[in-house]
Amino acid sequence: MRFILLVSALALAGCGSSEETTTIAGTTYSSNDKEGTASIKSSDGEVSVVDGAAANKVEMPAFAPRYPGSTITGVIETKKAGHVSTMVNLRSADAPAAVATFYRDSFTKNGMKMTSDLPAEEGAMLTAEGKGNKVTVVVSQEDGSTLATISHSAL
Repeated sequence: MRFILLVSALALAGCGSSEETTTIAGTTYSSNDKEGTASIKSSDGEVSVVDGAAANKVEMPAFAPRYPGSTITGVIETKKAGHVSTMVNLRSADAPAAVATFYRDSFTKNGMKMTSDLPAEEGAMLTAEGKGNKVTVVVSQEDGSTLATISHSAL
């Protein structure tokens, strides 16, 4: 169901005007093409999406900072019952191993404990916890670029 709502919000983002807001059965779908944002709000919670230039303005937590020189391609944030989860997608020209090492080092430096570390030939999956937060980083390679998805939330 959330996927359908997210797709609906993204469809609104593709409409011709800059801002769109529609409410259906108590759920509000909003988008702003100029700002690169879309959101869905209901009594159950909220999902917001940021892409393009607006995504590059997103602040990342100290325990999982933006990889140096990377471009943030999109952000999805969910809020439900006071719980916030954020997923950030970024792209880098650096090798997957360099990106994975950066996040391993960042976790350690910021007092996070590695709970899993699954290296692969062209990427890695890392999970860490600490200071009331959990973070997962998935690093992969696609079309000559390194992609990283950083998901974090409070425990």
